Amino acid sequence: MNKRLWPILFTTLGIIIFVTLIVYFDYEFKNQNKITTQQTTSHQTIDNEKKDRSKKIMSELYKNITGFIKLSPEERACVEGGYTKKCSTYGEIFYDSLQYILDREPFNFDDVVYDLGSGVGKVVMQIYLNTPVRKVIGLELSVSRNNSAQNVLKAFNNMLPSFQYNYINNKKRELAFHNQDILKADIKDATIIYMCSTCFAPELLEKLVHKFEEIDRKGLKIITLKELPDYQAHGFQLDRTYSLSMSWSKNGATSPVFVYTYTGEKVEQKNTIEEKEKKEEKKS
Repeated sequence: MNKRLWPILFTTLGIIIFVTLIVYFDYEFKNQNKITTQQTTSHQTIDNEKKDRSKKIMSELYKNITGFIKLSPEERACVEGGYTKKCSTYGEIFYDSLQYILDREPFNFDDVVYDLGSGVGKVVMQIYLNTPVRKVIGLELSVSRNNSAQNVLKAFNNMLPSFQYNYINNKKRELAFHNQDILKADIKDATIIYMCSTCFAPELLEKLVHKFEEIDRKGLKIITLKELPDYQAHGFQLDRTYSLSMSWSKNGATSPVFVYTYTGEKVEQKNTIEEKEKKEEKKS
């Protein structure tokens, strides 16, 4: 090879290497930036257009499904579980009300969510559609309502091949409904728990808050429509309260939604101390 060509060859080779390195590092920078963006915005739900699409999907799935059904005496007794008749009363949080919460509370890629008393599964389905959570499970004691949720899940699975959006096509995610007693269910992997607990008996809530305490996971979030009893004594703090419309709301009325986080720092509440003192006085 002509020696005069060597400088040209090395120069050309240098330019190729230089351009390759620029392209490589530019790609790496953009990819890393994309990952960082996903991590920092993982708690944010989808845009309004996709929320509206999810709402239409929900309407289609539930057009012939309702939880407002009359239970048989046997099933009603099972659902009431020896508490009060009120425990079998059915009610739902509206789609827009739940979405208001989902837009403001962190629901991340590694979260595991349980809906205790999931009825026909609307909350579970909406969380699955509109948040990136890894796992969302509905637990319902009513056989009839849980069967309806299972039918919705089958219809939803048949829908899946027809659309590609949101977080739905991530095969690692789990969506399920179980006909199970919420007190006996294993929910130790929970990071977020939702309860439409308006009609839960006080005794049931007391047992549940003990169950949540036993999970012993700092950061565990409880979203409930009824206050947790003695929550500070069980290591929880009240973060905030929302006022939102429910299926039983009339004339613009709203219901409170309480958001608690487990800190593990247990403080005996003043009202709890006073109640104990009164009980001791009665005994004496």
